Amino acid sequence: MNRSQPDAWRHDTADLPLIGADIGSRLVGDMRAATFMLVAVLVIGTGPAFAADTVVGSITALHGSVEIDTLGKGTFLAAVRGDRVYSATVLRTGPGAGAVIDLQGSPAHVPPSTTFRIADALEGARRTKRFAWLPSVIGVLKDAVASFGSSGSTVVLGSKAAEVSGSDDEWVVEVDDPAVLLLDARGEVRRGDYLDALADLDAIDGIGGDELPRGEVAFLRGSAYFGLSDFATARAHLEKAEPPIRGRDDPEAKNMLPVLLFQLGASRFFLGQDELAVSTLCAYIALDAKTDWDPFAYQLLLQALVNRGERTKAQEVLARATVRFAGTRYESDFKALPAGP
Repeated sequence: MNRSQPDAWRHDTADLPLIGADIGSRLVGDMRAATFMLVAVLVIGTGPAFAADTVVGSITALHGSVEIDTLGKGTFLAAVRGDRVYSATVLRTGPGAGAVIDLQGSPAHVPPSTTFRIADALEGARRTKRFAWLPSVIGVLKDAVASFGSSGSTVVLGSKAAEVSGSDDEWVVEVDDPAVLLLDARGEVRRGDYLDALADLDAIDGIGGDELPRGEVAFLRGSAYFGLSDFATARAHLEKAEPPIRGRDDPEAKNMLPVLLFQLGASRFFLGQDELAVSTLCAYIALDAKTDWDPFAYQLLLQALVNRGERTKAQEVLARATVRFAGTRYESDFKALPAGP
């Protein structure tokens, strides 16, 4: 289903109207600033303790219900455009809501229905810089994600009929079919329309999808957040999807598991959770699925092991990778262990 997103997602943020242009709004802004400073004093004190948390960006656009906890201490206020963000800042969005942040000079999208920690985004940005292949792999993964799962329903939605007894047209009200919504979401993921996919998956939650194959909605939702580089939210949904998908004994679930484990392992790695990343990526490699993203799983695993100081284990994995990718274009990537963190 084509659910268009608000202009905050689609256009340059300079075209959006500034919030707080009149006197009343300025007074509100002054009150917000005073409240923020009072909370700062009460929570972390004055002087160097506050200065240590430097500004890393600001909110450039938002729509819907967006809340900000500037200090990461559990005190949320309604967010407005122009709010500064710090490494400790947490944003919280409602269904269908979102924000755009200028984060250290680069735009970062805060998707709907998520708790977005700036510290996670900064760590993800720092770590992804080492792996220039990530956008290409996301492109490959979205095709893989969309190729799995149930076939859906043949129900036609939103049909229109004319009243036989009158000249006025009436819309026939039909209940959305969860299987059709799931199919729509897969198609949107394949096209990279992750926000539209999330809207369809949220619609499934609203009408119930108990008859759908276990774990598929959480898997697809996690994959959409992974495509948006929201690794924290992706991790949460992929963790929810893993047990039911492992528990299924059908070919689709078996084919889905390598995609899930790679995305989950990568999400954990980009969040700085090296121990969990090692466990997940080792589980992925143990499947011996021989996917298009195999070399990148090995690269992430090696980096996570080096980050943890497990050089002996890293050497063992490197030896395996050297054999696995000998004679391929990835052979040169496995000549030595990666540099430290």
